[in-house]
Amino acid sequence: MNCKQGDLAIIVKSWAGNQGKFVTCVRLDAYRSGRECIDQYGVVSPPEPVWETDRNLPAWDGSLDNYIADSQLRPIRPQSDDATDEMVLIAGKPQEVTA
Repeated sequence: MNCKQGDLAIIVKSWAGNQGKFVTCVRLDAYRSGRECIDQYGVVSPPEPVWETDRNLPAWDGSLDNYIADSQLRPIRPQSDDATDEMVLIAGKPQEVTA
């Protein structure tokens, strides 16, 4: 999961052109998370976590919707002085190369 409840997040992927817009993740929606998603090309995506957000945005079909897949969001969180970047935790600290 990328986001947590209450996170401010930026949309990083959108079929409707919503990239760069900010939303707040209100709650994880288990009902929609269990449904397959069909995009504008008829491609079926497997069920994935979906967030109910604080605002309605245009969907690819012209309707307005306030549900966004977690995979399309990146949280915006304050970084404290002692915080470690998530990728450093995953990959480890870079090592100096000496020849």
